[in-house]
Amino acid sequence: MAEIRSRVDGPVATVTLSQPTRLNALSLEMWKALPRALHAAEEREETRVLIIDGDGVAAFSAGADIARFPSERTDPRDAEHYSDAVSDALRALIGLRKPTIARVHGICSGGGAAIALACSIRIASDKLRFAIPAGRLGIVYEFEAVQQLVEAVGSGFAYDLLASGRTVEAEEASRLGLVNRVVPVGELDEYVDAYAAAIADNAPLAVEGGIVAVRAALAGGDEHLEQRLRDLQAQAIESADYAEGVSAFIEKRRPRFSGR
Repeated sequence: MAEIRSRVDGPVATVTLSQPTRLNALSLEMWKALPRALHAAEEREETRVLIIDGDGVAAFSAGADIARFPSERTDPRDAEHYSDAVSDALRALIGLRKPTIARVHGICSGGGAAIALACSIRIASDKLRFAIPAGRLGIVYEFEAVQQLVEAVGSGFAYDLLASGRTVEAEEASRLGLVNRVVPVGELDEYVDAYAAAIADNAPLAVEGGIVAVRAALAGGDEHLEQRLRDLQAQAIESADYAEGVSAFIEKRRPRFSGR
């Protein structure tokens, strides 16, 4: 079955791309379901961080389910509908207020690579195989996917990956900036769980402020983002978490943030 699964563990929500018999390839229905799952996870008050992963350890996602293209992308109208669903999913992921971590096992290709790049942070196993095979499929990728790729690696390497369709393994992916960190495959789940827990322990307003500040820096003069950042700064300085953070630092103890 091709589906988007969700689960929660305290402050951490996990959204899983699941079609393990096809390396978690993404059907049109999965693209459409992804924004709903993301928003449901974020709207849960207790959620402080989201993990996006793939079912099993063979693949994060092999990308679009090309075997379904004859039924899902049969003519220009269908192709436009499909592309809109991909863009909607990527925009939903990029626009989340809470941090997202892509836990990348194995193959991460095409649309799966776009989802990983749309996350705030990408942590991969040393078995990573990253590729964007647009040139080999005759596909022009959605703007949102290419924008995230350019932000991660710069225009030169972005064009290299798009034009060649070559596969990048873990060491090079780390060097290019496609992933933030590479860990041994047997340690990936535990490492990401611990990393997510560490983020969840921090003050939520400060974490969101970091996300907005980075987006504002990349956007270069976006008045909406800059105003949102000023609003978060004002909220933070009046928050109970700010008072707790300062007190904990002075008292040399671990802070206990309430999210208020």
